[in-house]
Amino acid sequence: MSDLRRLRANWEAFGKQDPFWAILTLPGKRLGRWNVREFFETGVVEVDELMRRLEAIQHPGHRERALDFGCGVGRVTQALAGHFAEVVGVDIARSMLAQARRLNGFGSRCLYVHNERRDLGRFPDGHFDLVYTAYVLQHMPPEYARGYVSEFIRVLRSDGVAVFQIPSARRSAPELPASAFRGRVAIASGVPSAMRAGSVHALTVTASNEGGAPWPARGLRSVSVGNHWKEAKDASVVVQDDARASFAGDLHPGASEDVILEVRAPVRPGRYLLEVDLVQEEVAWFAERGSAPERLPVRVRRRRPLPVRRPREEPHMDMYTVQPEEVRRWIEDSGGQLIEVWPLFSAGAGWALQEWDIPCYVAGPYQRRRRDSNTRGVD
Repeated sequence: MSDLRRLRANWEAFGKQDPFWAILTLPGKRLGRWNVREFFETGVVEVDELMRRLEAIQHPGHRERALDFGCGVGRVTQALAGHFAEVVGVDIARSMLAQARRLNGFGSRCLYVHNERRDLGRFPDGHFDLVYTAYVLQHMPPEYARGYVSEFIRVLRSDGVAVFQIPSARRSAPELPASAFRGRVAIASGVPSAMRAGSVHALTVTASNEGGAPWPARGLRSVSVGNHWKEAKDASVVVQDDARASFAGDLHPGASEDVILEVRAPVRPGRYLLEVDLVQEEVAWFAERGSAPERLPVRVRRRRPLPVRRPREEPHMDMYTVQPEEVRRWIEDSGGQLIEVWPLFSAGAGWALQEWDIPCYVAGPYQRRRRDSNTRGVD
């Protein structure tokens, strides 16, 4: 399977399973827990900030047509409709676009287009005043991202502007001190004595920080609640990493918080131990450092008869990085100019990819530099 086909398959699956969470992966919002109004409000916050920044550099020159690349369910597309006469949302996943059309509140002012090509050939040169894409190019191999950046420049009007983000590096984060690996987890409710094979069950878990340092809730090497599945007879590991639940904010020594942990039973019937523990991501499980996990015996029964289906892999999000110097070359090789580089701005509600350095690039056609004395070049 080609990289582009794999990318499309992953996002088709996300669009069917949990589209809002796949677009904004806020802790506690998985499996349909996003409120629709709240979700779309993040788009309004994001676009309002975008327009304030663009006004400061006096771009784009017109507000007739905007393109939202990788539009998903239309979170940003609809927000852009408050500033442009027409907005086109483009996405690789039909499942996302079906929901975007269903949730569209702007009628014909928002047009949703399916595009699974490596270019934007269905749009003519100089067609858009703004091209905007948020948290999209990072999920595709750089060879594809480079091609789309070139297309962004091509479809812009002479006074138009493209705004896009690509991570440049992953930030480093420290390992917790030994004194911080002391905690307690207790299943407060939802204790299962039996589960169907492959089924999902929500547990309310109370986690308490009994250590000597705060537990970071965001970014690289954050602390989460997670679980393993083990054989009941000998405690051998069957599933090492099953579910995760994040805290609302950093959990300080002496504090406790309830989280929802959605565990998935093993696919083979039998008797198991469900082990719930704390983990500092990419470092260690707390049980490995002497903290006591919570263990429960669970009988896994056969699943109910279902129609025979070919097994599919769980969808996943890849993350790619590109250095700013390389992005600059992409823009210039496409006949464009780099106008500004901003730090990443988030969609509100405390959401941001904090473990990554993500420059936000503002670019336009090169010819504008000759015509617009107000343009502030970066180079």
